[in-house]
Amino acid sequence: MFLCRRIRSGTMGSALQLSVCLAAILASYVVDSIMPCPSRCLCMQGSRIVYCQRRSLPQIPTDIPDNALQIFLNDNSFRVTTIERRNFSKFIDLEHLYLSECGIEKIEIDTFIDLKKLKFLDLTNNNIRLLYDFTFRGLNLQHLFLNHNSDIRLSRNAFKGFQTQGLYLRGCSLRRFSRHTIAPLKASLQRLWLDNNSIKRLDYGLREVFANLTHIRLGSNPLTCNCETRWLLGLFKGSPRIFQGAPAPECASPFDLRGRSFNALSSDELQCGIPVFKDIQVLFRQDSGVLSCSAVGNPMPTLYWIKPTGEKQTYFPPTDKNSVQNTAALQLTSDKTKNLSGKYMCLASNAAGNVTLTFNLSFPWPMRTGSISPSLSPVTLPIRTVSISPTVSFETDTTTALPINHHNTINTKDKLNVLHVKTSPPVLNVAPYNEPPRTDARKETPVQGMYFTLHDIIAAVIGTFCCTVVLCILVILSVRQIQKAKLKRQRKDETAKHKNGQCVKHKQNNLGETKFEHSTMPELVEFLDAKPERHICA
Repeated sequence: MFLCRRIRSGTMGSALQLSVCLAAILASYVVDSIMPCPSRCLCMQGSRIVYCQRRSLPQIPTDIPDNALQIFLNDNSFRVTTIERRNFSKFIDLEHLYLSECGIEKIEIDTFIDLKKLKFLDLTNNNIRLLYDFTFRGLNLQHLFLNHNSDIRLSRNAFKGFQTQGLYLRGCSLRRFSRHTIAPLKASLQRLWLDNNSIKRLDYGLREVFANLTHIRLGSNPLTCNCETRWLLGLFKGSPRIFQGAPAPECASPFDLRGRSFNALSSDELQCGIPVFKDIQVLFRQDSGVLSCSAVGNPMPTLYWIKPTGEKQTYFPPTDKNSVQNTAALQLTSDKTKNLSGKYMCLASNAAGNVTLTFNLSFPWPMRTGSISPSLSPVTLPIRTVSISPTVSFETDTTTALPINHHNTINTKDKLNVLHVKTSPPVLNVAPYNEPPRTDARKETPVQGMYFTLHDIIAAVIGTFCCTVVLCILVILSVRQIQKAKLKRQRKDETAKHKNGQCVKHKQNNLGETKFEHSTMPELVEFLDAKPERHICA
């Protein structure tokens, strides 16, 4: 336009310059014609940048120019909370896409697969709950922002099929961060933000990925500092440049290390403890039951119930910071199609080692002869509880842990090899309680089962011994009291008899006293006997 003004003033009347000016004006109109702008958005002329942020858009506009390089859709509360491939498939030249604070809840698979030139994708502050497998397939980004998508879950293959140099997951309430999830980004990832999450443990398999980063943030996570954390502390001490520019990680547990920064921590302080079973219970009725085992350890162990068929159920440690033990309850139901008899193994595993406990069960529970007739009213069978003392000892290999796949879903059919675990667990043979037969059908009161544990027997023996000793002492004291009372009564009778006498012979008194006091002097007795009698009145 400046050139055209100079031409009109006559300073430069060249025909060539005039043609260039006209061509520029014509080109601007052509660009405007092929790049229409949505009514609520702002399009910078010639820049191919579309600004649609804070426009209260109900959904992604369909009339955004196809050749846009950057699209800003921030701060729009979309009514359509799912984004999919058709929303972006035409933007083949798009380089920057901003979708923060749009209320997005779901991203369909291959939504961005057509955006081959995309470098910057911002999905911050949305409500995304799950990243499905291959969500970002086909992308080669410089930055992927997923910050502050609270309670987001990452599927195992969420990042498979794409590359990015920066991955930002700050404030997403992540409880776990798997090495399998991040593995597809190993070759390209340089910057990783995991701060302000709920991560307690970082797997050793992440060490190789973390070591190749140029920057990482792990602050404000409730890390459990034990032997599993030594690799991370070693990386922090050995490669401090990776952690520069961000707060150092801190310990949230155990209690004696709570609040300790990695700057003030040594590897000798990071210790582990082998799992220990605390409460083992067996609850069952005639056709169903529950096997329950609880264990503690540092770190808190993962529990597995292994059935006679090899099928296993996995119970991960609770995420509640106030939890002190992990409990696994296995539900059993007997029917005609399933045979539940056999050995059931509860296995507790952590970084320090493994311990196992075996149950021998027999289904169905055998009924005694003369059981209740079906014509009688239904009776509630008593529930029997079998408990094992927490002081049960185990011979465990504390140097190696089982190679257990922690990513299996619950109740899978995978086989778990436990033959190489060096354990000698106690075997609990559980026999059911059978209700004794009733002779009188009119009595419907349930009969309570009598069952005893090892603790019960020991307590009964000690209690019986103590009761016997106390009873003997009471009997002895009672006999002595009776004897004292009888002797006192005899003395009282003798005193009364003596006082009520009319007259006692002096000779007899002297003789009695002499015999009592000088029974060893017979000559004196004879002398006294020879004296004449004298009567003395009382």
